[in-house]
Formats: sequence, structure tokens, C-alpha cells
Amino acid sequence: MFDIGDLIEISLFHTSRPLLATIQQANNKLLVLALDHPAEANLLREGTRLCLRCAAEEGLYVMETTVLKCSDRLFVVPKERLGFQQRRRSERLSCNFLGCYKPHTSLEEMQKAGPEEGEVTYIMDISQGGCLIRTKQILLAGTAIGLRIELNDGEPLFAEASVVRCTLAKDKDSKKGAYEVGLKFTRMLRVHQLCLMRLLHELAEAA
Repeated sequence: MFDIGDLIEISLFHTSRPLLATIQQANNKLLVLALDHPAEANLLREGTRLCLRCAAEEGLYVMETTVLKCSDRLFVVPKERLGFQQRRRSERLSCNFLGCYKPHTSLEEMQKAGPEEGEVTYIMDISQGGCLIRTKQILLAGTAIGLRIELNDGEPLFAEASVVRCTLAKDKDSKKGAYEVGLKFTRMLRVHQLCLMRLLHELAEAA
């Protein structure tokens, strides 16, 4: 974990906007990282406190550390003690996000599409492995869809998913022809996996 090539999400304690970086060099004591967006280099300086997050299949690894050196988009931090935020793939957490989906649409096609394209949906709960959405359309089990989830920080999360089940809503919305659809995530970019794990941790802390 925290090896060369790993994509890392960075939280600065003086700003809520996360940054992204890739590990360029690593040894037992130090990490050398490169910011994905060079224009963000002005946010880092020697002594800046950081929280680094790295996604793995079993959960999210976290390291709090301090910038030792920085030059343009490159910066060096000491390796500190790792924390581990474990999240079972099946643990679903309640949420209320707006989203949209398009059947038989790839992740890349969904990213290129505008937020107004596709069927509007509401995400009712979410886990590392999937989510429950509400829609006015019947979706057959096994249908592949492209999914866009609008998060509160303004950065959408994209995924390819497969329909597991589709049932009539069990509340007053059922009279309006609303359906609850269970989805299984089948493909997600690494950056969105990191985003999802951070989101799950925040939802669990707020629950």
C-alpha cells in the first residue's frame, strides 16, 4: 500500500477541496508524489499538513503527514503510521443524491454526456459494491447502465452498473409509478473508487 503508481487523494487541513496525486518514488521512509493538476501546486509548501488516502479492495488506507519539500507539482512527505477505514462491500448507507442513468451506456460515454441527459433518478442508499435508486422506469434484471451521481461537493461520481432487481416502491410514490432498483457496480475509475470510499466514511460518521 502507498506504492509507486498508486493514485492518492489528498486532503489539506486548511481547505475542503481534495487534490489528486500519483506516487512517483517510495521507500521505507519517504514518498515522492506528483500532483495530477500542476496548477494546484501553489496549495502546497514546506510544512503543509496533509491527509493521504489510498483505496484498496478491503477498504481505505489513511496517512497523516507533512510536506518536507516541494518543487512545481512534485512534493516529498515522510511515511507515517497508516490508519485503516474498513468498509464492508455489502454495508449500505442511507443517502439522498440526485443522479441520472442511461441503459447500455459505457462509463466513458456517461462522462461525455451532459447532466441533463438520461433518466433522472434518486440514490437512496449506497455501498462500495452498489446502490439503490428510485426511477419511474422499469429496468430488467441484468440490464447494464451508465450511472452519474451528483455529490454535494459538486464533483459527480460515474460508474457502470448492472440491475440486480427492480420492484415497485413500497410507499406513497408507488401510486405514481415509482420503482426501486438495486444496482451492482461493475466498473468505476480509480479516482471515483477513492471518492466513493471517502463518501461512505463521511456517511457512516454522520449516521
